[in-house]
Amino acid sequence: MRLSFLEILEHNDGAHYNDIVFCFPLRAIVISVGLLACHKTLYVLCHFSFLEFNLAMIVMDFISPVLEIIIRLWDCCAFVRDYEENLSCLRDVASDLQALWVDVSVKVQLAEARHQRRLNEVNDWLEKVEAMQREVQAIQEKVAHVQETRSRCSGNFPTSCRMGRIVTRKIGEVGQLIDKGHFDVVAQEMPHALVDEIPLEVTIGLESTFDELGACFDDNHVGVIGLFGMGGVGKTTLLKKFNNEFLPTKFYDVVIWVVVSKEADVGSVQQSIGNKLNVPVGKWDGKTIDERAIVLYNFLKRKKFVLLLDDLWERINLLKLGIPLPDMENGSKVIFTTRSMEVCRNMEANRCIKVECLAPKEAFELFREKVGEETLNSHPEIFHLAQIVAKECEGLPLALITVGRSMARKTLPEWKRAARTLKIYPSRFSGMVDYVYCLLEFSYDSLPSAIHKSCFLYCSIFPEDYDIRKDELIQLWIGQGLLAEFGDDVYEARNQGEEIIASLKFACLLEDSERQNRIKMHDVIRDMALWLACDQGSNTRFLVKDSSSIEAYNPAKWKEVEIVSLWRHSIQNLSGKPDCSSLLTMLVRNTELTNFPDEIFLTANHLRVLDISGNKRVKKLPSSIGKLVNLQHLDLSGTDIQELPRELQNLKKLRCLLLNYICNRLVFPRSLISSLLSLQVFSKLPWEDQFILPDLGEPEETVLLQELECLECLQDVSIALFCFSSMQVLLNSPKLQRCIRHLRVISPFNSMPHVVLFSLLRNMQHLEVLSMSISSSPRLDHVRKKESPSQGSMIEFIPMSSKLTEHGYIVALRELSLEGCGMSNLNWLTLAPSLQLLKIYNCSYLEEVIGEEFEHAENVFSSLEIVDLDSLPKLRSICSKVLQFPCLKEICVADCPRLIKLPFDSNSAKNSLEHINGQKKWWRKLQWEDEATRDHFGSKYVPLRKIRQIH
Repeated sequence: MRLSFLEILEHNDGAHYNDIVFCFPLRAIVISVGLLACHKTLYVLCHFSFLEFNLAMIVMDFISPVLEIIIRLWDCCAFVRDYEENLSCLRDVASDLQALWVDVSVKVQLAEARHQRRLNEVNDWLEKVEAMQREVQAIQEKVAHVQETRSRCSGNFPTSCRMGRIVTRKIGEVGQLIDKGHFDVVAQEMPHALVDEIPLEVTIGLESTFDELGACFDDNHVGVIGLFGMGGVGKTTLLKKFNNEFLPTKFYDVVIWVVVSKEADVGSVQQSIGNKLNVPVGKWDGKTIDERAIVLYNFLKRKKFVLLLDDLWERINLLKLGIPLPDMENGSKVIFTTRSMEVCRNMEANRCIKVECLAPKEAFELFREKVGEETLNSHPEIFHLAQIVAKECEGLPLALITVGRSMARKTLPEWKRAARTLKIYPSRFSGMVDYVYCLLEFSYDSLPSAIHKSCFLYCSIFPEDYDIRKDELIQLWIGQGLLAEFGDDVYEARNQGEEIIASLKFACLLEDSERQNRIKMHDVIRDMALWLACDQGSNTRFLVKDSSSIEAYNPAKWKEVEIVSLWRHSIQNLSGKPDCSSLLTMLVRNTELTNFPDEIFLTANHLRVLDISGNKRVKKLPSSIGKLVNLQHLDLSGTDIQELPRELQNLKKLRCLLLNYICNRLVFPRSLISSLLSLQVFSKLPWEDQFILPDLGEPEETVLLQELECLECLQDVSIALFCFSSMQVLLNSPKLQRCIRHLRVISPFNSMPHVVLFSLLRNMQHLEVLSMSISSSPRLDHVRKKESPSQGSMIEFIPMSSKLTEHGYIVALRELSLEGCGMSNLNWLTLAPSLQLLKIYNCSYLEEVIGEEFEHAENVFSSLEIVDLDSLPKLRSICSKVLQFPCLKEICVADCPRLIKLPFDSNSAKNSLEHINGQKKWWRKLQWEDEATRDHFGSKYVPLRKIRQIH
C-alpha cells in the first residue's frame, strides 16, 4: 500500500525535513525512472527505503502520462518525417490499383459481351476499388488544400500527423486490394434464360393458381402443362405473370412466347419461334413447314427450353411444329392456355390447371379499383349497390373490369338501374354464350349512343389479335356512313371517331396496342361482337373469316350479308354467283386472289366500302367496278394494279380513294381524278424504301396534283413528290397546302426549296406527317441534267434564321423525318407542340435542333415520344436548356460525335422513358447535370448494335 506525501511527513514527524525536501525527491525520481525503465520492482525495493519507494510511486503517477505523450510525439514525428515519402507511395500504389482495375474491367466487359455474368467476388472487388479511388482522391485533395493554406512550421503539425496516419493506413488497404485483384476467372456462363418481360397490369387474385403452376413446373415428371378456363378469366394474365416473375429465376437456355390465336397457323407459329431463336435467314426463307420443323427441332434438341403458347383453340402437333417433346432427360417445358379442357386432353398435358374466377373479396377489390373511389364515395348507397353489381359478375375478371369501368362516374339512379338490369341475367356460368356474352352485352347496352354501338360492332371485322390502326378504322366508319351526322367535314368526323374510340377503350371493349396509334379488340369481346352483330347468331349479317375459303359458306345466304371480311393467304378464289344486294362493306385483304369476278360488283348496288388492299397478285380491276355508283370508300393499296380503269369516273359518290404502296408509275387516265366530284380523301404514298422516279418529260404527279386542285370537296391529301415541277404546284396552291395531311418529299436537288416549304407550314393547317429526303444518289444524276432547280426561279428562298419563326402560328405536325437537308437548326419546331416523332438523318450542317434564342418557348417537345438522330456530324445540342419531355419514350443516337450532353435532369421523362439507345463510345462521353441524373438514366441505356437502313 502506497502512502501519500502528507502521510509520509506525518509518519516521520517532520524529521530531516531538508533531506526529505532536497534529497528525497531526487532519489524518488531515480526510483520512478527505474521502475518505468526496467519494471524490476524487487530490485528497487532492495536498494531504496520504503519512504523513497512510495514517493517514487507518486512521481511516477505524474511522469507516466508525460512519457506517454513523449512517445506519441515521437511517433507523430516519424509520421511527419515520412509524410512526403508516404504520399508519393500512396500515389504509386493507387496508380497500380487503377491499372489493375482497368485490366479486370476490360476482362469483365469482354465476358459480358459474350453474354457471361461477372462473378460476385469480382463485382465486389470492383466496387471496393471504386470506393477506394474516391477515398484516395479525397485524401489528395485534402493534402493539396492543407499545403495551399498553411506551411508545416506554422501550426500544421497536428494536421500533418493525422494525415500521415491516414496515408499510412490507406497504403496498406490499397496493397490488400492489389493482392486480391489477380483473378484467373472473372465471369461465368449465364445460367438463367433471357426472358423478355411482357407488359402486365397489376394482378389481383392469381396468387394461389400462380403457386400451383410453379409447383407443377418444378416437378420433373411434368413436361406439358395446360391452363384452361373460360374466356376473360385471366389465363393470359397468369401466363404473363409467370413469364415475368417466375421464369427469370430458373435455369433455361431460352424462353419462347407465342400467341397462337383461334385457328392455329403452323407457319406463323414457326415464324414466331424462329424469330426468337434468331434462325439464320439462309436456313429459313423458302422452306416448307416440314423443312422448317427440322431446322427448329435440330436447334432446340440441344437446348433446355420453355415454350409458352397463348390462346390455343385446337390441338397443335408439337413435333410437326419442330418442338422436341419435353421429358425428364431434356428438362424442357411447354405451357399453353386454352378455353377448353378437351384441348388439354388432346395435347396430352401431364397436368391441367383450371383458372378459376375470383373469390368474392378479390372480385370486389378488382371491381372497386376499376370503378374508382370517387364514384363509390359519391353517395352512401352506391357502395352497397356496387357490391350487388360486382356479385352479379360472378368473379369473372373481364366482366368485372368491363362493368366496373362502365359504371365509373355514374349517378345513383344509374347504379340502381344497373343493379336491377344485372339481376335478370343468370348468376352462374355454364358456357361462353349464355354467361360471358350476356355480361359483356350489358357493357355494350351501356354505350352512350347507337353510333357507338355500330362502330363497336364494326371493329369485329378485323382478325383476332389484329393491331387496328385508328385512322384506318375511322376512315372505314366514315365510308360505311356511321359518322354521317358530321356531313362533309372529314376532320370533324375524325375527331368524333377519336372520341368514340376513347369511349370504347374506357368501357374495356377496346384496348391499346403496344404499337403506336393502334388498338386491339380482345378475342372474347370480338366473338361477342360478332354474335351480337348477327342477332345473337340467328343470321349472317356479318360474314367474317380470316383463314378459310369463302366456298365454305352457302352463296344463297349472301342475300342477307351486309359486311364481308375475308383475310389471309388461304383464300385463293371467289367462286359462284352470290347475291350481294344487301352488301355494304366488302373487305378482302392479303389473300392469294388474282382477280375479282364481275358478278360480285354487278349485284352489289348498295356497296359503300370496298377494300382489296394487300392482294399483291391483283393486277387490274374489272370494268364492272363502275357499276358501284354508291361506293364511297375504295382502297387499292398494296396491289399490283398498273392502271386505273376509266370506269372509275362513274363513282360520283366516292369520298375516299387510297392508292398507297402501289408502283409509282401507276397510270391515271386523264381527267379521271378531276371527275370524282365528291372526293374528300386521296392518298398515294410509296413504301418507305421505294425510290422510283417518274418520267420527268411529262411528270404524271404534276398532272395528278393539278387535277386534285380542281376538286371542290377535297380536304385530305397524302402524297409523295419526286419532281421539282410538282413541288412548284404545291407551293403555289394555297388549296393543296390546306389539304395536305401527309407529305413525303424525295428530291435529288441539294438546293431543294425546303426552307420555302417550312415557311408555308402556317398554311398547312392539317399537316400531320412530313418526310423530306434530299438525296445525292448516283441514280439521280440523269435527273439533274434534265431538270434544274433554276426552273423554280419564281420561288423565293428564305434563310432559315430569318422568317420561319417570326409569326406566332401553331403547326399541327405529329411526325417529322428529315434526311440530307442542309439546315443549321430547326427552331421552327417550337411552333409544333403536338410533335410526337422526330427523325433526323444525314444532315451534315445541323448544329442544334433548338437554338438558345428560342429556349423560352413554352411547350417545347411537350408531346414528343420518339427521337431518332443518325449521322449528324456537327450536331452539338438538342436544346441547351433542360426540358421535361413528359411523353418521351425512346431516344436513339448514332454517329453524332459532338452531341455530348442531353437536355435532361433527374426529372426529365421521369415516368415515360423506356430506353436510350446509342453507341457505347458516345454513351461514355455523355455529360450530365449531376450524379442523380446520370444514375437515373444509366438504367435506361441500351447499346446500339443494329445497323439501320436510312431511306
